[in-house]
Amino acid sequence: MHPYGMRGILQPDTNLQSIGLRVISPGKIGKNYFGDMTSITFPSGDYTVVRKLGQGTYGSAYAAIGPDSEECAIKLITLQSPRITGIVKEAIMQILLAEESKDQPNGPYVPIFYELAYSRKDKTMLLRSELLDGTVDKLMQNSTIEENDRIVPLFLVKIAKILDFFADRLAFNHRDLKGDNIMYKKLTDTKIRLKIIDFGLSCMTWRGLVIRGEGYSGLKSCFKKDRDLSQLMYGIARYDTSLISDKLYTRLAKLLRVNVDPDHECEAMDDCVLNGLKNWESSYNFFNRANTHMPYADPKTVQDEMRGFIKGEPFQGVPFQPTPITFEKPCGPGRMRNPVTRRCKKIPLPISSSQPKICPPGKILNPKTRRCVKDRTKI
Repeated sequence: MHPYGMRGILQPDTNLQSIGLRVISPGKIGKNYFGDMTSITFPSGDYTVVRKLGQGTYGSAYAAIGPDSEECAIKLITLQSPRITGIVKEAIMQILLAEESKDQPNGPYVPIFYELAYSRKDKTMLLRSELLDGTVDKLMQNSTIEENDRIVPLFLVKIAKILDFFADRLAFNHRDLKGDNIMYKKLTDTKIRLKIIDFGLSCMTWRGLVIRGEGYSGLKSCFKKDRDLSQLMYGIARYDTSLISDKLYTRLAKLLRVNVDPDHECEAMDDCVLNGLKNWESSYNFFNRANTHMPYADPKTVQDEMRGFIKGEPFQGVPFQPTPITFEKPCGPGRMRNPVTRRCKKIPLPISSSQPKICPPGKILNPKTRRCVKDRTKI
């Protein structure tokens, strides 16, 4: 890992914890009188900051020009000691994913990672990688609904291919796939290249070595093929409904049909079958369940359906067979299930015909409601 600024050799029995704590090529941050970033020094040379790209939870990203006069992206992460190993693991995953996919058409499928360094003075990790043009999320927000109806199917076809490739080669799961974590490089006015970023929750295998991001802990399952593609489509259909047409929304909803272990208890009838996507507030909770399966959101089906959508063809997916509703909790004593809302309600008490209800003076019994009402028949 020396060319990338890490000490050690990556092998199947490598202790990633120890590589993380041993990183490190020295780096230096230059600032002006006002505290603005002006230059960043790596072992490969000095890089002049051109502009700020954005601000994240743990640090900032900048565009910079180096000794070769080429622009690159530099990410600065302010360190807390537990994060050191996590940053290194993410860097290693990005290196391996790029190496595995570099010879593929339109590869590599992640930004090329150049080097990692550490500024002891500023307690900051410095990461240098390929500069891209923007996120798919921003691309969608800056496009009309009509444009997105062309853009979204095209990038879903490309992402399906990328995820299928990584799943087969490296048992890779991203686990946080959304528009913000897919970036593009504009090649021409009509052609873009997509790349996946941000591997904090990801997991993969390389020659028998299992690598998991620091954010992995607490999540129930990792190596589930197709879960990433499902989560991405969920994100578009659930959170970006205003950016796509009803026609595309309906197609995505049909591709998101899922099956869940009948022993699993759901909070509402539609939660498990995703009949109504908006019932789910968190895709993390749903797609990371070990007993959740996405049989129709596999890459091949999505590619075929999205290509068909572009051509205006009707939906041809596998007919949806809803999971039998055997997982509803039984209603408690004295309660019954409403056949329409599927909610438990109080069982009305039977009306006894042998003991007629007697109303007080001035009131009469309504024969329909069986309630005593004011007697308005008196003159």
